[in-house]
Amino acid sequence: MVKSKCPVCKKQFSAYPSWHQTYCSRACMHVAQRGAGHPRWKGETRDCPVCGMTFKPGEKSQRFCSIKCVGLAHRGPNHGNWKGGRVPLRAGYIRIRMPEHPANVCGYVVEHRLVMERHIGRLLEPTEEVHHRDGNRSNNDISNLVLLKSTGDHRRAHATYRTETHKQCTRCLIVKPRSDFSRNAGRGALRRHEDPNQVHCKQCTRQAQRVANPRGHGCPRLSK
Repeated sequence: MVKSKCPVCKKQFSAYPSWHQTYCSRACMHVAQRGAGHPRWKGETRDCPVCGMTFKPGEKSQRFCSIKCVGLAHRGPNHGNWKGGRVPLRAGYIRIRMPEHPANVCGYVVEHRLVMERHIGRLLEPTEEVHHRDGNRSNNDISNLVLLKSTGDHRRAHATYRTETHKQCTRCLIVKPRSDFSRNAGRGALRRHEDPNQVHCKQCTRQAQRVANPRGHGCPRLSK
């Protein structure tokens, strides 16, 4: 076997002389022979405005070299269906496109946390949560928002009626026996002296899961 050097990645590789192998892998071969570097290249050449690679357009109107570059060029405000980056969620929350935010999820941040951060002049801690006074999750006016230190404080803010045998569901606002509520998993709730039962009754939990994921592939996590 003969040792050679790949002209693309500059790595050493071994191959038999009868193979006439120039590159170390198919990936490097595709990179070297892409666009104008292809041995059968013919016709007009253009430069992709996204990655700058020279390519042969299949049609006169083709501007980009690949589907990936098309997606990058039409992302955000450049997209035809752009509506200002404000997207309502099924759970009632509103998220804002802000990819530069350190706590973004897929480039979006829920609006009520952004409003609270602007009001207090700092970023919220991961353990801090924002409570809506009127229960309307889309009403993100600062007068309707309250900053809470933990999830336990958020649950206590929602629970308006609670006894040893009954409690009020924070979704349907109906007082029901504690047997209609699932228990909190683990011992963390008891250690923090929180309510041993969940804030939503079993019926409301099933309804929320069906609305959030109608195909039944599990219930996605709802941001608070």
